Amino acid sequence: MKFVSLFISVLSGLFLSLSSLAQGELDSEKKILIRDERSGSLTLSSSGYGAGFRFGKHQNVKQKILYQVDVHYIRHPKEIRSASYYYPNRSFVYGKTNTFLALNTYYGIQRELFPKFDKGGIAIRYYILGGPSLGILKPNYYEVTYEIGRFVVEDFDTYYEKSNHAGLIIGNSSFFQGISEIMLVPGISLLSGASFDYSSSEERFNAIEAGVRVDLFLQPVAIMSENLVAPQQVFFHLFLNYRFGRILDDR
Repeated sequence: MKFVSLFISVLSGLFLSLSSLAQGELDSEKKILIRDERSGSLTLSSSGYGAGFRFGKHQNVKQKILYQVDVHYIRHPKEIRSASYYYPNRSFVYGKTNTFLALNTYYGIQRELFPKFDKGGIAIRYYILGGPSLGILKPNYYEVTYEIGRFVVEDFDTYYEKSNHAGLIIGNSSFFQGISEIMLVPGISLLSGASFDYSSSEERFNAIEAGVRVDLFLQPVAIMSENLVAPQQVFFHLFLNYRFGRILDDR
């Protein structure tokens, strides 16, 4: 809910800023009309965070074809971090069975709705993308104890069958524990958003983007233990991007 409130607040601020479109400093810089794009992005979403790269190839002054690849860390809404009973400086998510990453590739279009008329203005564009996705699941192991002084490492479901007392968990084991057990889950991803370009230079690109992403996988994905939460195939995300890069003039 906190992310949704932030999402709405940022969008409100962006739309209010449109009232200043005609009030900025006049732009004397040479205009680049053929606007190919190379850009990176940092993303905060309602279910995690990520980063990506985009190449945009112009079709005309107002429209581009976009090629994009990004990777996202996806959390389950029921992930709650707890402090260890034995070591308060260590923490863990009770019930987490897998760390989940989604590697997405996209193809689609971007179209300009409102151009930038002056240096202090904002250009508004929308885009629709889709493409194959690859889910990457790495088992999450816990360091637990069943008697003082004896420490073992077990996956959550095995631990859950022995005891549902979270006080027995010391914390997460090493990230590399279970790295050889990574599973790949294919799927598709759809992405739609609006881009608010506030760049002050014709050659540099800076924008805030907001939108929705839907990931659909061919089989259910278990981030949390199946003893606690049912696996899911469809993941819905609201997102905010900071996008930065260069505009290329190929004339």
